[in-house]
Amino acid sequence: MKNIINFIEAARSGKLDELGALKTKAGGIDVHNNAGETALIAAAKSSRQEVVEWLIANKANVSLTEYNGYGAIHLASSNGCLDVVKALIEADPDLVNNSNSTLKNWQPLDFALRGNHNEVAKYLYANGGATAILPMPSWLQPSSSTNAQNFNSLAGERELTNSI
Repeated sequence: MKNIINFIEAARSGKLDELGALKTKAGGIDVHNNAGETALIAAAKSSRQEVVEWLIANKANVSLTEYNGYGAIHLASSNGCLDVVKALIEADPDLVNNSNSTLKNWQPLDFALRGNHNEVAKYLYANGGATAILPMPSWLQPSSSTNAQNFNSLAGERELTNSI
């Protein structure tokens, strides 16, 4: 288990030079810790674009989730890391509408909007991302109506683009 933890922590910390040797010691690219966190998920949480790209190039499964249902795409969208979101979507375009989270039906676009990450939201929307716009649990309530305004603005941009 120590080798797995070291591998995941190296990904989280951006220690790209250590990942190759640690991957072998850990037992593979998609090993996970007790919470179900993989190196890819840890790197996405920490906005480590170079590590995410290395893991993808080394065949990390971009669809895996932690035990709570969140995957790398949810966490990168929630954190507003556009470069990581792009790398994940390029690896698997189906991730744009991935609702495996325990917050039933939440899409990556929902997480980007919730965090007011406009550039991530625009990218996801432009690549076919949908939003469920569900009633949020009280601990996730936004402090303003900015998310609804962002979504309405994005919807207008999509209509304009589709009419051209």
